[in-house]
Amino acid sequence: MTKKCAVIGGGAAGIKAASELRRRGAPVVLFEKSDRLGGRLLSRTLDDDAGVAELGAGRFSPSEHVRLQGLIELYRLPTKTFSFPLQPVQRGLHQHSLGLLKSFCQDLAAYHASLSPLERQRMTLEDAAVNSIGRYKFDCLVTMAGYDTLHNPHLTFDDGVQLLKHHPETCGLFEGETTAWMALTDGFSALTEAMIGEIENDVTISLEHELTEVTARKDGGYTLAFETPDGRRTHTFDKVVFAIPVWSIPTLRGLSMSSFFRKSITPVPLTKAYFAYANRWWADMGVEGRCFSSESIFRKVYFPTDGNYLLVYNDGESAEALHQAFGNDRNIHAAFVQAIRDHLPFALAPEAIPKPVEADHQFWPEGISFWRSGITFVGAGFWPIDDDACVCSDLFTEHLGWVEGALESAERGVAHLYPNDATFVPAALAAS
Repeated sequence: MTKKCAVIGGGAAGIKAASELRRRGAPVVLFEKSDRLGGRLLSRTLDDDAGVAELGAGRFSPSEHVRLQGLIELYRLPTKTFSFPLQPVQRGLHQHSLGLLKSFCQDLAAYHASLSPLERQRMTLEDAAVNSIGRYKFDCLVTMAGYDTLHNPHLTFDDGVQLLKHHPETCGLFEGETTAWMALTDGFSALTEAMIGEIENDVTISLEHELTEVTARKDGGYTLAFETPDGRRTHTFDKVVFAIPVWSIPTLRGLSMSSFFRKSITPVPLTKAYFAYANRWWADMGVEGRCFSSESIFRKVYFPTDGNYLLVYNDGESAEALHQAFGNDRNIHAAFVQAIRDHLPFALAPEAIPKPVEADHQFWPEGISFWRSGITFVGAGFWPIDDDACVCSDLFTEHLGWVEGALESAERGVAHLYPNDATFVPAALAAS
């Protein structure tokens, strides 16, 4: 009989792991500490058909994210093109600013190409940029690209260049790097619903179960202790998949992570926010389908071609600042209006931007993580604790920060726990 398995964490990796275990015929219980499944697959359907605002994952590359593309085809989820050309700093100067930004990036790429792989990993992005284009140009690049993470002192030259090349807003800044990017028409939460719909009759799902302690049993397997609305509960399992943020591991009694390992990982906070309106006040202003970057706390503002809302993206220090502003500043929309007017100084009368009918944000304290100095200490796509337990995370793959990485890690982790399953074929790859 196939051994009973627990999956801890109801995000993309956890749901995928439960699906892979179900296909092997394993009895599965999926535990999630919050009252919803999906993790960073978080879409907000706005009132009055205002649209769907993505507060977590928001886009994907069909050519690079093949597992995700396979699931989207399998579930027949509708998609739309994700195309928001970057408009840096100031209207009227967008094209010139964009030309400058491209020249900075291409000079950086030329310097990158001149170095050996070892040298690229040995240098931080900031050090390499200062050497090649100078401090002020690098600061301009960070502001115009809208990614504060580029200033992180632990980001290697190689990883920083790859970050710029593999995001839809900035990939076109490099020669030959443009690619098609897509979004889900009904939001990434639709993917959660489809994946859960496929397994819910065969997998036990327990929400509001926060894992607090793990005990290895002498005769094999594990005893897991949870805090629930009904108090402390314990359950025993033969195998366990931990599909939770790596930073959660040290908080669990009975499961450790070395301080050296922890220090090797750098977390980056993310904040996504939206302002929804009764009408599309920006229509006919020539800004639809654009992404504006600025040095305000609203680092990147997206103007959709559909929907009555504007989306804001921040990472790094600005993510923390925007999160605090939403919590403490009653005049946050006034600050947002000022940032927009600063970007479009001649396009808007003071009364042109109405008050929003709805506004909200989602703060992800460890939105993404990367390895310091590019040294990957987990190279198998998952962390094998032993033959009967593993940790799954996008951090352990080449797709850091993407849903694709979570899916890949879950596949590889479950294959580690059940190595003798000759019938195993990854569902997403079989469907593609």
